[in-house]
Amino acid sequence: MAKSGKAVYEKRERRTLLHLSPIQRAHFSMVWEREAMLELGDNGAEFELFVGYLFEREGFRVWTTPKTGDDGVDLFLVRDKASYVVQCKQYRSNKVSSENVRQLPGIIEHEKADGAILVTTSGVAEKGRNWAEGKLIRFIEAQELEQWASRINLASQNHPGPSLRERLEEWATQLGRFFRRQPASLKIAFYGLSGFFALLILLANTIPAAPAVDPPNSARAFTPTLPVSSNGSVTQIVNNSSNFGPTALTTSNEASSEAVLPTTMPTTTATPTPRPKDAVSAPCLVGQIKGNTQSKFYHEPGWPYYNSFPADSPIIRCFDNSKEAEAAGFKPGLRPASTPKPRP
Repeated sequence: MAKSGKAVYEKRERRTLLHLSPIQRAHFSMVWEREAMLELGDNGAEFELFVGYLFEREGFRVWTTPKTGDDGVDLFLVRDKASYVVQCKQYRSNKVSSENVRQLPGIIEHEKADGAILVTTSGVAEKGRNWAEGKLIRFIEAQELEQWASRINLASQNHPGPSLRERLEEWATQLGRFFRRQPASLKIAFYGLSGFFALLILLANTIPAAPAVDPPNSARAFTPTLPVSSNGSVTQIVNNSSNFGPTALTTSNEASSEAVLPTTMPTTTATPTPRPKDAVSAPCLVGQIKGNTQSKFYHEPGWPYYNSFPADSPIIRCFDNSKEAEAAGFKPGLRPASTPKPRP
């Protein structure tokens, strides 16, 4: 009987609980198409983190392994006292061979897990698929992986990206990790320079500032006062261009014509224009504005996720033809539209 996954994996060395920064989470939340998954770099390590992100969103606790010496395991999952091992294969055209599939039962036995999951951006060879029937092995191939990522990420693509505070915290964390890897001599030099600059700032704040000197009388600003007549009206001053003194006084008995501006200005709320067409009754080219990057793509008529957005969504538009879409700044989507299949 398999032991509790959490108890087993936390005892093993060099395996850590999945930790993603706010910037990584914002990046992964905009990935749901196969081409975008294939662009994840770092020799497959980023793809493994992306798969771990998807499982974490499904309620699993996720552990990662080192890049080398992982014994054929990329991720460990634990949920409801059941544990699973995960292999991730970021292939563009090659299929996962039957030899890789045949290794999974041994890994399950060695890790005392309840099953294995193989996630790939391509597919599994037919021979390996047939051999795995009846065994504790689950395959997630390209099409199902796209549908899974779409279901999780499409609802969060309009969420705001990491705030400035989160970005600064991530930068400080990365700087701290870099600093901890440096030799002791460099740390001592850093602390010495920091103390030196702190002392300079302290000394600069203790130096008294020079006293303020009043300007001479001739340089002081002259602020005229408006005389008021006996009946309370303002007396206007008519100045002569040759000097600064008033040369004539005229009294105005009329009320002041100065307009009083309202304290609040009326505001109007723009009413969003509903989509002119429906995806089923009158299919159209669907223009989509994606996430924080504001990338603009248009999809073929019948795009399966069209009706998952509200009618007044500002990121979805309809176009009669591709020329109209490209004139509005939209470019063709990365893949043809396809009707998603329900996940088993």
